[in-house]
Amino acid sequence: MYRVVIDEKLCIGSSNCMEEAPDAYEVDDRGIAVLVRPPASDEALLNGARACPVDAIVLFEPDGRRVHP
Repeated sequence: MYRVVIDEKLCIGSSNCMEEAPDAYEVDDRGIAVLVRPPASDEALLNGARACPVDAIVLFEPDGRRVHP
């Protein structure tokens, strides 16, 4: 399972991640993307991260290798 880091300072609340992968992400009351618990599949996590227009969602393999962006 990917480790997800969402940079709250970069997130603009576009909700593209949520639209692309609603089983992985949602936008909280501050307008910031957050993970849905329990975590979604790696495919959903990646699809949502790719949809982010400002690359605020960073994905890592369990060994620490950066997957996206």
